[in-house]
Amino acid sequence: MSTTNEEYIDVLKRFYETNGRAPTKRDLPGISRKIEKAFSGWNYALQAAGVAIVVDKSVPLTKLKASLQNFVSKEGRSPTVYDLYRSKGLYDEKTYMKSLGLNRWSEVLEWAGLPFNRERTNEEMRAEKVLLSSIKTLIEGSGTPSSIVYKSQRGALPALEELEIQFGSRKDVLKLAGVSLNRFSFNKSFFAKEVNRYIEDCGKVPSLGDLVKSLGVSSLTVLSHVNNYNKFIKSIRLTPVNKTPIAVTDTNDRLKQQYIVFSHKYGYPNGAPSTALDSSKEISSSDVYLLRFGTMDQLRLECGFQPLEKRQHKFTKEQITEKLLAAYAKKGKILTSREVNADPALPSLSSLLRYFKVTCLSAVWRDVLNPPNSQISTKD
Repeated sequence: MSTTNEEYIDVLKRFYETNGRAPTKRDLPGISRKIEKAFSGWNYALQAAGVAIVVDKSVPLTKLKASLQNFVSKEGRSPTVYDLYRSKGLYDEKTYMKSLGLNRWSEVLEWAGLPFNRERTNEEMRAEKVLLSSIKTLIEGSGTPSSIVYKSQRGALPALEELEIQFGSRKDVLKLAGVSLNRFSFNKSFFAKEVNRYIEDCGKVPSLGDLVKSLGVSSLTVLSHVNNYNKFIKSIRLTPVNKTPIAVTDTNDRLKQQYIVFSHKYGYPNGAPSTALDSSKEISSSDVYLLRFGTMDQLRLECGFQPLEKRQHKFTKEQITEKLLAAYAKKGKILTSREVNADPALPSLSSLLRYFKVTCLSAVWRDVLNPPNSQISTKD
């Protein structure tokens, strides 16, 4: 029979009451690894049990300084106190301060020869604590991490992009909220429940892309458990949104002939654009042509059309950064994907991702609000 988290907490509390101090991992050699795994860290387990965190005074000063310098090399900025609880390779705040005999985080950074970033105010810390508590309550009530997405979409929580800017990845959000990732096991039953939950919230059967976005997992994770997504949807007595694509057996010459006829028929003297192909049922999609011919211009050349002139970029990355900062200042918060697409002054979401060479909007905002080479310093 497996041990529950509540039983582990009871063990930690009994040790504390008996010995007057928090247990170390050496004090509980038989189960310390299991406890650490269950709570994603020993100090997180002690926090859950409500006992004082153990301060490791045995860490050499050279290791303490190296941990801070390694963080700067990786992130391009000095760590904040908040980073200590969500970044691998850093020790907890008390370990630094007790080992060095210092009382303020700014003094620790000064000792390490690093600039001091602005500390969060008490109001900010209290607000974050309340937010993390509400996230934990929400997930424990629903039993699924995707609740963050649903509540964000409904306005009950900040947008997912905001949460990721504030706390890091979805995994960091769960970890800081005190939710063990080990409680979630992916299988067909789990995904079937998530599909039905999505239908209740959004009123439609999710496509694979919809489900992936709502759960914050990769499509590979879903497909490794359900194999063929459309067959999986049918197995739970639902109708897939997208039809299973039919393989195109036409030769390249046949595809080119279809493209020429289609272009002339609908008045495209330089060859039909990809959008025209994708919006028509008379011809194969642009994906088929791109796979066969590489680019639309190469297709035009082989069909006897004149390639289009290369268009210049409408914006530079610096100009887009200025526009995003202006939008941020105007709204007082970061814009969601929907708000970005609705703002006529900004490029589309897909264009933003291409300019910044990232795959999610939260990464764009990190780049805009926390440039790698910038340092925000204040006098202590």
